[in-house]
Amino acid sequence: MPAQPQLFWGELHGMAFNQRPYREYFEWAKEVACLDFAAGEYFSYNACVQETWDTLIEVWDAFEQPGTFISLPAVEYGTPPDTSHRIAFYPSTRGLPPILCEERQAAHDPNLTARYSPETIVCADYRALYALVRQHNGLLHGHFHTQFYAGEDLAEIYQKQPSDLVAEEQKINRALQSGLKLGIVGGSDTHDSRPTNPFPEPGPVRPAGITGVWADRLDRPALFAALRQRRCYATTGARMIVDFLVNEQLMGATVRADRYRLRVEALGTADISRIELLENGVVRRTFAPCRQHAIVEDEWSALANQPPGIHYCYARLFQADGERAWTSPIWLAASP
Repeated sequence: MPAQPQLFWGELHGMAFNQRPYREYFEWAKEVACLDFAAGEYFSYNACVQETWDTLIEVWDAFEQPGTFISLPAVEYGTPPDTSHRIAFYPSTRGLPPILCEERQAAHDPNLTARYSPETIVCADYRALYALVRQHNGLLHGHFHTQFYAGEDLAEIYQKQPSDLVAEEQKINRALQSGLKLGIVGGSDTHDSRPTNPFPEPGPVRPAGITGVWADRLDRPALFAALRQRRCYATTGARMIVDFLVNEQLMGATVRADRYRLRVEALGTADISRIELLENGVVRRTFAPCRQHAIVEDEWSALANQPPGIHYCYARLFQADGERAWTSPIWLAASP
């Protein structure tokens, strides 16, 4: 029998800006934040420095601990032509070169470039970065500093840095309506080298978000497979358990049918005050369970009377204490 997916919690977007040793980032993730997996990003113009790149590889390899904790090799890029921030995740460090894709001025400081690894590959723009990341079987992630989505796999809907949640969700929905298939994730964008950092940092910040991933086991191949299949969801930090199915298929799937049976089961960290089911970004049905463990179900008719185009649905959850969650979409298609 195939393995039943298990829920693992992780941080996909924490910046290692602080002067603390890089190793401490993952020690905090594992021992203090009690995460199952984490990525800790440097900007690419820092990561390309030879001694830094050597340290990154060493630490990523040391914290690949199947069944216990998994590091995700990752770098953030300030991509031309508009300095959109995009993160790439790589399933292996073997043969992975440092990659530079930066429009930020610091990337062209001659005192810094003189220290770049001779193996550094320079990407002229985001399209070249996409192609190179794909060559290394990587995943691409966008967030509120990503001006537009064009080829990403994951979209960060919430992080602790101030951003307009409504505008961010609308931007993601525009990308989904254009045909992109995005998994929905949450993160911190902590600037203090502390993944899922719940503590105040300089500036007006919110509590950190977090990502739940339904994976077959805790190792890099299984986590990457689950993220590719968009079996993931975002919360504003509360570790609420959320399962979203259409015709018994998990979030991230494409369902071809005449009728769609939607089911959301959630176990909150507080009472769940509202569950919304959205189609193409518009609320179609709202439930008010007002309890900590909630199961809601709905049935939708076939798409015969719907306008042509992309059809998808997802769930949005609200707890009484203000915490929220967003599932990845499930795409709806008519029976062949």
